[in-house]
Amino acid sequence: MTGKSVAIIDSDCYYSRALSERLRRYLPDARISRYSPSVLAEHRDELSADIILYDNEEIRPEHFADITSASLVPIWIPLKEETDRGTRMNGKSISERIISMTDESESAGFTGPDMRSQSGILRLFLSLGSRGKREQYIRSNTGALMSSGHRLIRLDIMPGISISEPSGSLIKGRRDQIPTGLSDLLLRLNAQDLDPEILLDYLRPNGAGWLYFGRPARSDDMISGDPIALVRMVKMLRLLVDGASPPVSAIVAIEGLPFSKVKQICPLAHEMHVIYPDDAADDDPMIRYELEQIFSASGPRQLKFISSSREAI
Repeated sequence: MTGKSVAIIDSDCYYSRALSERLRRYLPDARISRYSPSVLAEHRDELSADIILYDNEEIRPEHFADITSASLVPIWIPLKEETDRGTRMNGKSISERIISMTDESESAGFTGPDMRSQSGILRLFLSLGSRGKREQYIRSNTGALMSSGHRLIRLDIMPGISISEPSGSLIKGRRDQIPTGLSDLLLRLNAQDLDPEILLDYLRPNGAGWLYFGRPARSDDMISGDPIALVRMVKMLRLLVDGASPPVSAIVAIEGLPFSKVKQICPLAHEMHVIYPDDAADDDPMIRYELEQIFSASGPRQLKFISSSREAI
């Protein structure tokens, strides 16, 4: 992304200054400018950049759609994660997203922030916390997907007892309410040359806008089997996301899986989110070691986020 210009729009001048200094470390050739939303509102014609980083709690890209004058339609990147607390992304994650989105726009053309004109995304959530925190975090980070117009798929890789079922789907005394298709699918994945669209045969709506696989026949089926089958399943899901028409986006929620298996699955996602334990220190050495091993296997172009009480730049 040699020679690209970057504009930071944020009312916190200390944060924007620290962020610009950090970005210069990762993107030494970028031209970086900083604006506060209030000043920019009075000098709208000054905004001219290839990449615009903005405080998504205060402004929206469409507010400036009529005055941006970069040579290409600007790439808009929010500075805050889609969580209730609005935690800011750190400088390394932002630089990785800039590089990734710039490469995509130069090779295929970028059409703006509307997800309806883009291909799908595969977002992975590695949960180290409670079920309640897991589901709350996933809801907070999938809001944009819900309004994208994409077909939405959810895959849970965890013990069956940890998989959330829609309210009323399990009726006392009715064994047939527990779906067994997921376990059958795992057995079929040992066969070669399966079409990724076969996954669609095992999905059912959850009543909240998602298609999901449900629970396996036995609680341990997803975590005790051959990791090759799990990797193949996620790889097929990624192929659906990358090539389906109309677009498909998907999330994979992982919990209770050995880190050795997690390490094989994580590189297949566009984004990886780690949901930290409620009672763990941010610098827990064992957690830090395991995450470093996983992150190193995923490569630098994958976007990575950590749900943590600390906010780093």
